[in-house]
Amino acid sequence: MKKSVALALAAAMSLSVAGTALANNPFSDVPQGHWAYDAVAQLEKDGLVTGYGDGTYRGDRAMSRYEMATVVAQLDDASGENAELINKLRSEFATELYNLGVRVDKLEKNASTIKFSGDGWIRYQSGGIAPLMSFKDNPNQREGKRWQSRIRINMNATINEKVKFLGRVKYQANTARTNPNNRDPAYSYTQDTFMDRAEIVWTNGTFQGRFGRIAPMIGQGLIWGNKSTDGVLLGYKTKKWDIFGGVLDYRPQDPPHGDSTSALPAAASKNATVVNVGYKFSDKFGLTAAYSNGHKSEAGTRDEAYPFELMAFGFSAQLGKDWKLNGEYIKNDSKWAVGRDGSKQDSGYWTRLTWKNANMAKPGTYSIFVEYMDLEAYAIDSATYGHMLNLSAGNGFNPTQYNGTGAAGAKGYGVVATYVVAKNINMQLMYHDLKPTDKVIKDAYGDYRNVYQFYTNFRF
Repeated sequence: MKKSVALALAAAMSLSVAGTALANNPFSDVPQGHWAYDAVAQLEKDGLVTGYGDGTYRGDRAMSRYEMATVVAQLDDASGENAELINKLRSEFATELYNLGVRVDKLEKNASTIKFSGDGWIRYQSGGIAPLMSFKDNPNQREGKRWQSRIRINMNATINEKVKFLGRVKYQANTARTNPNNRDPAYSYTQDTFMDRAEIVWTNGTFQGRFGRIAPMIGQGLIWGNKSTDGVLLGYKTKKWDIFGGVLDYRPQDPPHGDSTSALPAAASKNATVVNVGYKFSDKFGLTAAYSNGHKSEAGTRDEAYPFELMAFGFSAQLGKDWKLNGEYIKNDSKWAVGRDGSKQDSGYWTRLTWKNANMAKPGTYSIFVEYMDLEAYAIDSATYGHMLNLSAGNGFNPTQYNGTGAAGAKGYGVVATYVVAKNINMQLMYHDLKPTDKVIKDAYGDYRNVYQFYTNFRF
């Protein structure tokens, strides 16, 4: 049904649009002989105006901006000579439409295609896991500590009906960091602001392709847990199946820390072939299988013996309304996954039981989870699992593990509590009690110091 813009604007100078209309004679206070009778009747017929609950039109009063916004919301897509006028009206009344909770697809189509959001955190860390690694019985080490803050600006843009863009800019600062291995004063540095994500997602039916700087989740996250890296993934995705594979840069590195560049090792690029197979038996239970192979590098380089060739098998289960259980077993088939005593240090598992759901949109909600891990020294490449384990750790729980020198693994439990203090703000308390799996290290230095972390997370 055609809805004339000229007709709508002519009548809108003196109309009101709240309430319900009478079926046959729409408005009792607009006489049939009135000059605007035909225009008002047509507007009511086209659904542009509905009048008041008492069946009146009240044409002797000026309409409010909210009432005019409701008219604008009903206009069809603009074309021809009316296009510019309608687009201006949609922009003018955008705030009123939002406040009224009116979804206007026409307005969204003519707005900017890039949508911005943000997130961030402030956290304090103290304890005995890399890069703050220290042991309870090592007299040459002190407790590692640091404050950190991070801000990320997220971008989401629809290029066309099949292609979208996902972007993210990241800034991070590190304050009052103490080195467990020496008595030097605490130091601070900032990380250069950079493009943390720049991903193109192409979806065509059940086919999905992702390329650029992407942030994939592989399996339950022990192989790769939303860590940004460069790569290409192609896959098949339905409500039940999630199958994909491709190539990733297995050694993703953030840019140098502006005023502390010398503190970072040289970036070491490492291509890896990855495959993920996920299947949901129902909305409450699913299984995953994943594989990643960081191929051997050029002979004589530091990464020649990069010791990760991983397979992982995991599950996720919703246990009633408030309980969730997930976990993953992982194994490293590399010949380099050997501990200091010559024994294999190549496998492990992790499981997490979560109670309740801390919803950032609902103040007062909370969650608590308990997790247990038994990860041998070369079971995981912890540079790539992101924050799946809520621990900041280097490869194999030690950043100096190359060629079998340094990895010690981790075994123990953690408790994490999250509480939403206000809309879009939560606080987290984390505690982990861990010990090395490598027997030589454990006998020499005992367990790790306990790990304490406090987060304030927010989004905007």
